Amino acid sequence: MSAASDDFHVSRSGEQVITADDLSRHGEALMESVAEAHQHLLVDMRSSVSDGMYDGIKRAMADSEQLDKFWRGGFDRLTDYRGKAASRWVGQRRLTAFVTAIVAAGLIWLVKSGAIK
Repeated sequence: MSAASDDFHVSRSGEQVITADDLSRHGEALMESVAEAHQHLLVDMRSSVSDGMYDGIKRAMADSEQLDKFWRGGFDRLTDYRGKAASRWVGQRRLTAFVTAIVAAGLIWLVKSGAIK
């Protein structure tokens, strides 16, 4: 087929070849076709992702052993984290109390020794 024909032609490798002449004559129709194909692809992709997520969640919820592992793991992590946080909080309060006691004892000693009047 010649490049000047009204129809697009297919190369030996099976790819559709679009010439400059084709583009000038059919450019707007091509753009509309590509935009429409793109829109259909987006709709199909959104639907596929949604269906896949739904099926995955449904299967995960049906497996009670995996659910038990999931919630047990979350509980263990949370209690470990809270235990460490509580330990740090108690340690910080002890350190604060110790530093306050040292400062108070130092001030009392300075007042009793007459260094501060």
